[in-house]
Amino acid sequence: MNEGTLYIIVGHYGSGKTEISVNLARRLRAEGKDVLIGDLDILNPYFRSREKAQELEQLGIRVVSSVLGNDSLDDQPSISEEIYAFFRDDARERILDVGGNPEGIRILRGFARTRGLPRRYELLMVVNANRPSTRTVQQVLHFAKQLEQSSGAGITGLINNTHLLRETSAEDVLRGDELVREVSRQMRVPVRFTTYIEELSEELKNRPLAGRQMPLYLNMRPEWL
Repeated sequence: MNEGTLYIIVGHYGSGKTEISVNLARRLRAEGKDVLIGDLDILNPYFRSREKAQELEQLGIRVVSSVLGNDSLDDQPSISEEIYAFFRDDARERILDVGGNPEGIRILRGFARTRGLPRRYELLMVVNANRPSTRTVQQVLHFAKQLEQSSGAGITGLINNTHLLRETSAEDVLRGDELVREVSRQMRVPVRFTTYIEELSEELKNRPLAGRQMPLYLNMRPEWL
């Protein structure tokens, strides 16, 4: 049996980890993969991947979140038992959207202790160099260390998602690229993706950006935001 990968997406509030989680799920599904996406953010009630459950399931992507169901508006800190499937070796591609601070990611430590992590997993930290707490290399390194201590797992890769929503410029992305390259060098982990809004695709497609380029369709933000 071919093994799928568990992608655990973490990052500071406002980094764009939920947007990336949803886009990665859609991308993998478009490649013909069997995909699960899990909403493991039990602290932040805003911009959760479960909000797009209906759209994603129409594409054949299974969404797992609260015991109360994906459509529930009750924000109790509870998760479905189906989430345990993410921590087994499995042929499916699995994506976990996890809380955006050390407290939110601590839930991973419990799963790692009781279930263990599958053989194929990636713990990917999303970096937005426009956020006040991740503007400098030292800030990003400090935050990464906090996440690793809280989760009990090592970060395996970085994602440059330096953005200002629809006001993002190519210069923002390039500045973020410089930042994550240096973080990558000091942490000795690769940059897996550089992401940016689709409108910048033509401008950035031939730039030597770190990692794989992944233009983003803004699933989580309505046009008026």
